[in-house]
Amino acid sequence: MADRPKLCGSCGKLMGLGTECPYCGADNKAVGVQLKAAARKVSGFRLAPVLAGTCVFLFAAVLAVGGVSPPSGGFDIVSPDIWTVMHFGSHVIPGVEGGEWWRLFTAVFLHLGLLHVGFNAYLTYTAGRWLEDDLGPRLLFLVFMGGGVLGFVGSQYWAGGGAGASGGVSAIFGALLVRRRLIDGNFRHPITMYVIQLVLLNMLLGFVLPNVNNVAHGVGFVFGGAIGFVLTRLRLPKLAVAGLVLTTFLLAIATVAAFGIALTHAITEAHPNDVREAGTCVVERRTDPLDGSEGFYPRILWDDAGFLSKKRAKVALDCLNETSLADDERVPPVARLVQALGDGLSAEREGDEVTEQEAVRAIQSEIIGFRDWIERDYPSLRGQWFKAN
Repeated sequence: MADRPKLCGSCGKLMGLGTECPYCGADNKAVGVQLKAAARKVSGFRLAPVLAGTCVFLFAAVLAVGGVSPPSGGFDIVSPDIWTVMHFGSHVIPGVEGGEWWRLFTAVFLHLGLLHVGFNAYLTYTAGRWLEDDLGPRLLFLVFMGGGVLGFVGSQYWAGGGAGASGGVSAIFGALLVRRRLIDGNFRHPITMYVIQLVLLNMLLGFVLPNVNNVAHGVGFVFGGAIGFVLTRLRLPKLAVAGLVLTTFLLAIATVAAFGIALTHAITEAHPNDVREAGTCVVERRTDPLDGSEGFYPRILWDDAGFLSKKRAKVALDCLNETSLADDERVPPVARLVQALGDGLSAEREGDEVTEQEAVRAIQSEIIGFRDWIERDYPSLRGQWFKAN
């Protein structure tokens, strides 16, 4: 049985008795080729269109929920509401620091403009199919998601928040280029030449357009190239192969879990822009008169004697009611603030000074509690929710 001709695990052609395919040059002892051969048993399944389609679907979903924002140039033609993108799970540095790890995964499939999602979906579909034909769907997933997640990990420290599949796409480019160079010995393969053109275009756009996450591009490309090298040149022991398979499986589990958390978050939590707007009703940014530092403090709704300022309190109450969160059970601090403001205004109208001053103390306490609640339960809004001031 061992002496019978066999099919190449990479290209599927009859290759004879050896281990190196005479058609595509693949080493059929390499772990990448063996995993791809196993993946062929999953008949008819293609991962690249699924990845690209997920990006397009989520872009349409964000537009349907949050509407369209005015274009601001670059990739922002027909761009979704940025707060809705955040609600769905974009990468936000304070959010990840506050424990929202799932944003590193969901941000890979979210995009900030029509050209953004169109370009990345096209590249994921086209280049992804080439890599999937070469290595199979499992390793395509490892390269794409590994590059995308690590790209946002790098952005966490050296760039900024955002969204997009660019890290995953760059990882596919890196894996393809390294694989073809090691197999062919040159860069003359048609796929290689086309990928080089796409990489150069990506680099040009990164330097010309604003707000392009070049850190994610670079990290993804290096990760993909490293995976391509390992799968092509190294003969991995069985333990290393098992570790690679386990890593891919755990990455898939983490991705599914991240989307589950993001969906639950989007359904059960209030929209971040509504919370932010409610915050601007009662918290403001101002300079400390003692040391000159800037901070975020309760709006002054009372006078020096501790009595309520009817005008300022009424403005704050109307502002809170306009956010539609006054009766939202997901945001209990707003309801308590509305109640405290209402009690204070009633006491002011009735001339009950004792009750009025008690209400002022309650308002002060609720505002501070509201600010702390946002910092705790909405970490992605840290440093952002007061910008309307």
